[in-house]
Amino acid sequence: MLLAGLLAGLSWQGAAGEDRALETNAAPPAEANAGTHTASLPQSFLPSRDAGAPKSQPLDKLQLALLGVLSDGGAAKPAELGARTPLDAEALRESYAARDYRPLWLDTEGLTPRGEALLRALEAADEDGLNPSDYGAEARRAVRAAEIATPPALARLELHLSGALLAYLTDLKIGRVDPASLGEDHDIARKSVEPLALLHGAIAAPSLADYVATQRPQTLAYAQLRQALRDHRWLATIQADILVPEGPTLRPGDEDPRVPLLRQRLAQLKQIASPLPGAISGFSHALVPAAYVPVPGELYDPALEQTVMDFQRRHGLEVDGVVGRKTLAALNVTLAERTGQILVNLERLRWQADALGETHVSVNLPDYRMRVISQGAVLHEARVIIGTAKNRTPLFSDRITYLEFNPFWNVPRSIVGEEILPQLREDPGYLAANNYKLLSDWGGDPSVLDPYGISWDQVTPKSFPFRVRQEPGPGNALGLVKFMFPNHHSVYMHDTPAKSLFGKNRRTFSHGCIRVQHPEQFAQVLLGWTDEEVQAAMETPERRIVSLAEPVPVHLTYYTAWLADDGTLQFRDDPYGNDPLLAQALLGEGSR
Repeated sequence: MLLAGLLAGLSWQGAAGEDRALETNAAPPAEANAGTHTASLPQSFLPSRDAGAPKSQPLDKLQLALLGVLSDGGAAKPAELGARTPLDAEALRESYAARDYRPLWLDTEGLTPRGEALLRALEAADEDGLNPSDYGAEARRAVRAAEIATPPALARLELHLSGALLAYLTDLKIGRVDPASLGEDHDIARKSVEPLALLHGAIAAPSLADYVATQRPQTLAYAQLRQALRDHRWLATIQADILVPEGPTLRPGDEDPRVPLLRQRLAQLKQIASPLPGAISGFSHALVPAAYVPVPGELYDPALEQTVMDFQRRHGLEVDGVVGRKTLAALNVTLAERTGQILVNLERLRWQADALGETHVSVNLPDYRMRVISQGAVLHEARVIIGTAKNRTPLFSDRITYLEFNPFWNVPRSIVGEEILPQLREDPGYLAANNYKLLSDWGGDPSVLDPYGISWDQVTPKSFPFRVRQEPGPGNALGLVKFMFPNHHSVYMHDTPAKSLFGKNRRTFSHGCIRVQHPEQFAQVLLGWTDEEVQAAMETPERRIVSLAEPVPVHLTYYTAWLADDGTLQFRDDPYGNDPLLAQALLGEGSR
């Protein structure tokens, strides 16, 4: 229940309602302003009520209060200025100094119109799966309640609002949680951000709402999942979850009193399975409660079987039309839990690099599938086998630089110690029987050793001084070709002789590398070769290395919720238990 609790706990709602129109009549900001890192701004870039005031005008009390807080020689801690980091605090100092310490959001009468827009923007953070409470909640409460007594207090609130905006924009742009904080297997390069440029962009933008929108990921995948978040929240407010009780497996042709509830649950979930056309640019309020039309009797009929199979496809289950333990469990995941699952995947999309490569390879581990994508079109896709929960496939990006046909397999020391050494103690002939050679060391010119001449009982996994290498051939664990993107994880993609494992629904069987179904087709796409050329290279017994004319980016990712190319909302199980870890990080403080 830990996952259910954490994911349900992420289902926060904003305080400002669902239809927030931040600013409706302003023109979109110029792109150049959003990414410019400057120390000062032209006078025309200062959209406050006194923007036209000459710089020689004496400072008023609020400006003097801001000057006093910000010009303390850096003694104030970032948190005292409403900033998360020293860089954020410095950005606040530079930005206010550039505008003669004139406030952005407040004046002696309270909130300015632009300040009202800022509060609406921060309170709408939940629409991106972020918690509005993380962004100046106390300052927002104070200004809403008009709890402002003196210019120094007003200055503090002004700075805390700017700091909250800076934190929000940063989180939208690169994510709230640092992936590295989730473990060594999250080797995802964090995008860079310039706090001063973000703040200057917000100051310069004619419409703050439009500027905020430019800082979230500008991808269809993000827009679609953001829409799915909206729909799940909306449906949960108008309908309670319809759950199907446990019981015997339901098969087509069965009669069971749970069948009517099964129909109702599937009808309920179908409302948010396929967003309406045009929903990406606006919210799909055309969704209506499921209308349940009773079917005579309690028969599991063919029409219901097809609906169950559609549900199974969307959830990565075995598509057999049978409602067994796994299908029933997926059916009974609550809307709140699915909302939490969407939230953590929105965060993962914020981690994603802005440029994946015009042609790139994407592997989604929970989907057990890889795709080659070029200019937005899928050139090739195939099933994959990933690492076990003990030997996880890490998440990172790199570049495929060469292919190796008929490869050697230098068995990792961990596998030698755990799996091969016990076999050698029983029978030194195990190596020859499985096409292995025992080499003297890991150098470039090792000697071949006789395994019968070694007292294996005296060798331990830690003291194992030799190298075990499997020779090329059909039984090689790497198959007939491997796809290399050299990295410190020693992870790559390769063929496998164990083809039957691709028929399994959950494919966590490797020691961390990625086994690829139809590797010959993958090689054709990467090399631009014909089928005959690839087959000849695979059938020739000699080891052969072929470099790519241009390296191809490869991204090992982890998404348990997304929208497929046909627009259907997809969910997958969490094979490594990463969702609750990320949910906890999003709920906790100090996420960055």
